[in-house]
Amino acid sequence: MNKWTLLLLLFYGQAFCQERRALPGRVILADNTAVPNVFVINKATRTETKTDVAGSFSIPARAGDRLAVYSADTEVREFAISDASFAKVPYVLSVDF
Repeated sequence: MNKWTLLLLLFYGQAFCQERRALPGRVILADNTAVPNVFVINKATRTETKTDVAGSFSIPARAGDRLAVYSADTEVREFAISDASFAKVPYVLSVDF
């Protein structure tokens, strides 16, 4: 096996080995008011959850995924997930009415 083949295998192996993990988050308005009962969907997996009365949620995600937040009362917003997103607990998503 030549070194280019080995490098490609290592690169693709690492890309596919990144597993999703729970991303705890909170949906708020600009004034820090919690937004209950909005949908949070991971567009990569189509996994969906709904915020609780405190605006909190947890959804499986990994770096590179995109989350969409929507409800009948809010504008649809999308958020890109990075490794830094997991360092912010909870990961705060701000939406507008």
